[in-house]
This record gives sequence, structure tokens and C-alpha cells, in this order.
Amino acid sequence: MIVRLANENLRWGYYRIEGKLNKLGFVASLTTIRNVLDHNGILPVSVRYGSIGWKTMMNHYKEQLLACDFFTVETIYLKTVYGLIFIELGTRRVHLAGVITNPDGLWLAQQARQLMW
Repeated sequence: MIVRLANENLRWGYYRIEGKLNKLGFVASLTTIRNVLDHNGILPVSVRYGSIGWKTMMNHYKEQLLACDFFTVETIYLKTVYGLIFIELGTRRVHLAGVITNPDGLWLAQQARQLMW
């Protein structure tokens, strides 16, 4: 029954197969399901269905992604200044969004809006 469910439903993983078996009145642990599928040469759902990997996904969407980070600088007067930078992952261009002594959510949101404009 485990092999049949896995072959007929390529997107079903161990948990979904276990749930369906429970509904049908069978009891099988996740380990048992994995062992039966391994014994019959059936790969895990991520490999069997052809799920894309993290690296492939990041390469596909890198032109649309931004990363941001704060950095701090201690001034000669022992005052902390916070800087906000954005980096375009596709082109690796870095944008200095702003520098402020007391950042808050409103300031951060405004900097993001200005960058997107």
C-alpha cells in the first residue's frame, strides 16, 4: 500500500502517506514508510518530484532580490552612528541608504521606499 500511494501521488511525502494510511486503518511509522520506499527504490519526494534546490532558486530570482543590513560606526566623540545599506544580489551594487543616530521603524520604512522609487 505504501509503494502504491507513493507511485500514484508523486508529491506525497512520508507524512502525507502516513496520514492517508491512518485514514485507511493502517498504522505505519515514518521510519517504516521511509524504509519501505528505500527498499523499493523510490526516492524521497523532493528528489522524486524534482524540487528545485536553494541555489537554483536563488540564481533564478537574484535580479529581483535585495538584502539589507545595519552597520555601526563609533565617532571620535564616542557617539554611535547607524548606517543602513542595501545590496542588489543580481548586480552586487551596494546602496548606502542613510546614516542616523537613532533609527526607528518609520525611518527604515522611508529609506526602503526611497530606494524602491
